[in-house]
Parts: sequence; C-alpha cells; structure tokens
Amino acid sequence: MRLRALFGDGVEIRYTSGPGDATLIACQALEDGADWIAAAGGDGTINEVVNGFFRGGRNMRPGAALSFLPCGTANDWVRTIGSPLRLRDAVDALPAARPCVVDVGLARCRDVNGSVCDRAFLNFAEAGVGSEVIRRIERKRGNYLPAAVRAAFSYLPREFELTLDDGEAKSVGPLLSFIVAGGRYFGAGIHVAPMALPDDGLLEVITLGDFSRTEILRKITKFVRGTYFDEFKVRHYSVRKLVVSGDSALVLDGEVAGELPVTIRVAPRALKVRH
Repeated sequence: MRLRALFGDGVEIRYTSGPGDATLIACQALEDGADWIAAAGGDGTINEVVNGFFRGGRNMRPGAALSFLPCGTANDWVRTIGSPLRLRDAVDALPAARPCVVDVGLARCRDVNGSVCDRAFLNFAEAGVGSEVIRRIERKRGNYLPAAVRAAFSYLPREFELTLDDGEAKSVGPLLSFIVAGGRYFGAGIHVAPMALPDDGLLEVITLGDFSRTEILRKITKFVRGTYFDEFKVRHYSVRKLVVSGDSALVLDGEVAGELPVTIRVAPRALKVRH
C-alpha cells in the first residue's frame, strides 16, 4: 500500500462500516494520542472526522492536524483549499504537506431524534430544498445537479426567520434555499460561494428566492459558475453568527443532520489541517 511505502509501519489504517463510525474512530485516535489524521472519503466522511475533533463546540486536540484523501463523489471541500482531487496525488503529497489553520462552523440544532446536538462542519450548511435534493440522491444514487433541478421544480418555497450576528430577527422569503458557506463549492463543483475564504473568520450566508421553473432553467449556468449574485432574488451576507428558524430540515456537508431552528457560529482558525 502506498501509505506504508511513504510512512512505514507507523501508519494505522482504520475502516468504517456505517454512519458515524468515522467520528468514533477519529475521536478514539485523538484520545490515544494521534497528532495527524487523514480522512479518506468524500465530504460526508470529512464531516464525520471533523466531528471527532470537536466536543461541545471545542476542539479537544487543537494541536492535532487533519489531512484529506478524496475518494468521494463530490470532494467539494478539497476544491476550496486546493488539495489534489485525485486520490493518488493526495497521498503522494502528504510527506510535503504543510500545516495551516481553517475556520470551523458550529451548529446547534435538534437531531433526527429530537435531541439537542452540537455539530461541526467545514463546507456548508443548508436549509430549504437541499434536504429534498439529498433524499433524492440517496434514493436513486444520482448526481447533485439533476437532482437539484428536479427538486426545485416541486419544492414549495418557505418563509424563514433570520437573525444575523446580534441584529434583530426578521422574516425572509419565500426562499428556495438558505445556504451558509465556509467553503466555495457544493454539489460536485457548483461554485456556490466564490467569495468564501476558509480562514477569514466569516461565514457566507446566501439566500435564493422563489425562482420559477423557467428562471431556474435559464439561469442554471450562472448558479453553477457562481456568477448569480446580480440576481434580485439572491441575497448575500457575511456574518460570524446567525440563528435560523423555519419549517425545514438542516443539511451539513451534504448530510441531513436535523431540523431547524439552528444556531450557527464560526470558530475562527479552530482546526489545523495539512495539505
């Protein structure tokens, strides 16, 4: 195996067998003294491993580093930080990987069982049509963009209540989607937040209004390329904290994590990564 050729017998390889395993494995490795973990998988696996670092909104081992070995269907987070997109290239780059620090999004919501939970994320959080997109992909194992278009055609836009930083709560909508971005891409390369920087201490909040079917089809290229911010049904805010309420599930890094309401804040430069 290439990893052993590069690092010798000091490498310990662990495999997951189901949802949540990567969090437990990462947490145990950190408790056992590991100072460098590489997450092999897609954005969902990366999210699970990041949650192995965090407990109650705190990084329990801030000196430990995380690297990324992309072998998922989207690999959107590594596009933002500029890591290699091919698995072998990412493995070969590890010996020369340099440390840096990135922001982490921290979300408090109710999970699918109704219990209050704290979840960390790197790439994005979404409410609105996003949960329906994920469910369609899980049922049919399709690609994100076609599933997103089909879901947008049938989804009924909804009202949300939004509080940005320490401002007053206000109603917004009807919205097709509510996005909180730490990274620049989601959905396998859709340039959703070209302004996002992984280490600036900010989260990019983007709202998509009630676009008609015709508008969606005519403007789909603008959404994919990230050139849609001149649309009057789109709003963008840069924040450090927000509270969102509404009738919607919450998606974190491409996985349904719970339900609104949610409080989201940024933990600036809270995770060491090597890439």
